Amino acid sequence: KTWGYLSTVTTFTVTFFLNQCYSAWRTSFSLARQMQGRLMDMCLSLTSHAQRNEATGQYTPAAKAMLDDVTRLARAAHVLNWMSADVALRLLHADAGLDALAEHGLLTPEEATLIKESGEPIFPRWQMPLAWLMARVAKATDEGLISGGDAFRLFFLRNVGELRGCMGSMQDETTDRMPLAYIHLVEVLVDSLLALAPLALYPETGDLSVPLVMLLVFFYSGVLQLSKSFLDPFGNAGSLAQNIDTEVLITEMNRDLPRWSATGAKVPCLTESAM
Repeated sequence: KTWGYLSTVTTFTVTFFLNQCYSAWRTSFSLARQMQGRLMDMCLSLTSHAQRNEATGQYTPAAKAMLDDVTRLARAAHVLNWMSADVALRLLHADAGLDALAEHGLLTPEEATLIKESGEPIFPRWQMPLAWLMARVAKATDEGLISGGDAFRLFFLRNVGELRGCMGSMQDETTDRMPLAYIHLVEVLVDSLLALAPLALYPETGDLSVPLVMLLVFFYSGVLQLSKSFLDPFGNAGSLAQNIDTEVLITEMNRDLPRWSATGAKVPCLTESAM
């Protein structure tokens, strides 16, 4: 009878624990996608408001240079953010890693040197290219390379603010996940239930208790391991079961962000012949 009560409590607790862990995993995944969405919103808005040659509908050279700089800095902020959230990528924060980013065109040599000499810990380093991006857009707006006036400034500031919030929240999610005592309590409940299962089931089921206990171990241990894997979405603690692949997220942005300025390089309806 006591084992029956323990079974009821453990079943409720472990299923609730699974739901909480999945919610944490889903939050991390949603933040990753929101981050991508804000980055693409930013590039789309700049592409549509960049200065163009009225005769050809193409970017002016200065506007094209501005878009290239902003796209590169957006990619750099995105990569540096994941380099902080994913332990497997933190080696890239070493001097050699930052130099490699510069060699691949994500940072300029001067920017890589500034990051190395800033003295900042690895977690907030993504803020530096984001700040440079904002300064570049502000300068371009003052120079007339971006149209839209104050309305565009407000929209862009709000979008970058949301992006910063997503990036900051991602850092929080990887460090402030769940109190260890809660996880320990669930582990103790599951272990106690499984340890007492043979003693409780054998008097009633006899030899049938052997496969029944195996089934209980398979179910409860499996649910517990699945729950703990959800708490480690990036595999930082060695859990590889339900990982969010940060390399895929980075690859998507490295592919998609430059596409916005490329696809909007010429707008036929804005040429003099079309008007």
